[in-house]
Amino acid sequence: MTKLRYLHLSTNSLSGDIPMFIGSMTRLRYLDLSTNFFNGSIPMFIGSMTRLRYLDLSYNSFSGLGYPFPYSLVLIVEDPMQNV
Repeated sequence: MTKLRYLHLSTNSLSGDIPMFIGSMTRLRYLDLSTNFFNGSIPMFIGSMTRLRYLDLSYNSFSGLGYPFPYSLVLIVEDPMQNV
């Protein structure tokens, strides 16, 4: 799955930590994990995903910052569907 560019797993009742294998998807440009039950800290590998242009982690239960994580975390660097 290293060539995967688009992953939309919103609203699937996923829980626990964000799986580590997502960090190995080096070509991923679009990642939507919103509206699930992920918890714990946002993994450091998210920051290493240099091709990522759209990230939505909103409506989960992340912690680890000393305060509740915002419900509306969406990062858009550019249109993720451009040049797909």
